[in-house]
Amino acid sequence: MTACIHLSTRPQMRNRAVFHAISGHRAQHRRNQRAAGTGRSWSFPLLALALASFPAHAQDAPRTTLTNDWWGQGAAMRQAGVDMQLEWRQYVQGMTKGSGDVDPAYGSQFSLKTNLDLSKLGFWDGFSLSVQALAKTGYGLNNTGGMLLPVNAGLFFPGRHGADRYDLASLFVTQQFSDTVSASFGKFYTVEMARGTPIRGGVGSDAFWHLQLTAPLSGLIPPQINGAVVSVATQPVSYTLMVFDPKDATNRPLFEDLFDSGVNVVGTATYATKLGGHNGFYSLTGMYSTKEGADFSQLVVPPGTEIGTRDGSWLLGASFQQYLHQDPANPARGWGVFGEFNVTDGNPNPMDWSASLGVAGNDMIPGRPDDSFGLGVFHVATSDALKDELAPYFELEDETGVEMFYTAAIRPWFHVTLDLQYIDPAPGIAKDGVFVGLGSSLRF
Repeated sequence: MTACIHLSTRPQMRNRAVFHAISGHRAQHRRNQRAAGTGRSWSFPLLALALASFPAHAQDAPRTTLTNDWWGQGAAMRQAGVDMQLEWRQYVQGMTKGSGDVDPAYGSQFSLKTNLDLSKLGFWDGFSLSVQALAKTGYGLNNTGGMLLPVNAGLFFPGRHGADRYDLASLFVTQQFSDTVSASFGKFYTVEMARGTPIRGGVGSDAFWHLQLTAPLSGLIPPQINGAVVSVATQPVSYTLMVFDPKDATNRPLFEDLFDSGVNVVGTATYATKLGGHNGFYSLTGMYSTKEGADFSQLVVPPGTEIGTRDGSWLLGASFQQYLHQDPANPARGWGVFGEFNVTDGNPNPMDWSASLGVAGNDMIPGRPDDSFGLGVFHVATSDALKDELAPYFELEDETGVEMFYTAAIRPWFHVTLDLQYIDPAPGIAKDGVFVGLGSSLRF
C-alpha cells in the first residue's frame, strides 16, 4: 500500500529575551551561492591580520556610530522625538566538514529601527511608535548539510522560504501608563528583540549565530507576531503577558486574518537578584496555543486520506542569566553564564524538550572592554511521536551543537566576529557538520 507523508518544517522560535527586551527599552541553494559570487578563496587568517592592525586604544574613539550620531544632529532628533538606528550586518560562512560539497556563502542584512516619542509630536504622554525594516542580500548556509535548525539566524529572515527579501519586521505602539506598567500592540520581531537580553544577547553578526542560542525553538512563538504585550516591571519580580496570533507574520500583510487560526498566550515572571554583588535574572514561562496542529502519530496515511490533527499545544520553561563579572562604573558591561530548559507536549509540538547552557559577555580582556565572546551548547529533543511515525521511512534523531565566537571592537561602530560551530544533526543520514564564519557589524 502506498503511503503519503505530510510534514511541515517551518520552525517557530521563542526566547525569554523577548520579555526582557519589551520591558527594558520598549539545488537551488547552490545556484543561489554561485549567483552571490561566493567561492573557496576567502581566508580566516585575514581576520587575525585585520585585528593586529588595530591597537586596543582604537576603542577609545569618541564616535559611537559611523556618522557621528547623524552628523551631530542625533541629540536634537531625539529631543524632538525621533530616534533612528541603521545597522549593516555581514556574514561569510563555510562548512568545512559535513554532508555534501557546499561552497562558502556571503550574505548581509540591513536593519533600520525608528522609534518615535509621540508625546513630543503632539500626542499624549507615554505614547510611542516603534518600526523596524529589514532587507537581506546574498545567502547563508541554512538548511545545508542536513542541519534541522538554522546555523545563521541573521540570514534566516526575511525571505527564508523564497518570499520577499525585505520586510517590515515590526510596527507597534506602546503606552506607558506608569513607571512600571506598559502595554504594546502591533507587529513584533521577536528574534531581533532578543538582542536586549543581558549576557546572551540575540541575533546579530556580533553575537551567537545559531538559532538555538539566539532565539531558541519553542514551536509556539514565530519570529514575527501580531498581538499585544502587557509588561509590569515591578521589583524584584517583573511580569509579562503576551497574546498574539499563532501564524508567522513574516513576509505577510500587516494583521492579515488576525486570530482566524486560534490564539497564543505566553506569561513570564522574572526574578531579579544579586549573587556575589552581581546582577542575575531567573525566569519561569508558560505558553499555550489553541491552534490546531498535525497529529504526528497520523502523518503517514493512505492516498486520499487526510492526516490527523490535534488541538492545543503547551510549553513550560525556566531560564537564568547570571553575571559573574560587572564593571562597577557600567553594570551593563560584564560577562556571566546563561541557561534555559523547556519541555512541551511533544505532539503537535515538534520537540519534546530543549536545553542550552553557555557563558558570554564582554570586558574579559584587559584593555579591550568592548570586545565580546560566547561559548554555548544546546540540545533539541525532537518529538518522540514524530520519530516513531517516520521511523520506517526516515531516521530522525535529536540535534546537538556547540558554538563559540569572538567579536573584536575595531571601532565602537565597527565590530568583526569569528564564529565556529560543531553540529550533530537530527537526520540520521547526515554527518556531523563544522561551520566557520566571519562577520561584521557596521552601525551608522
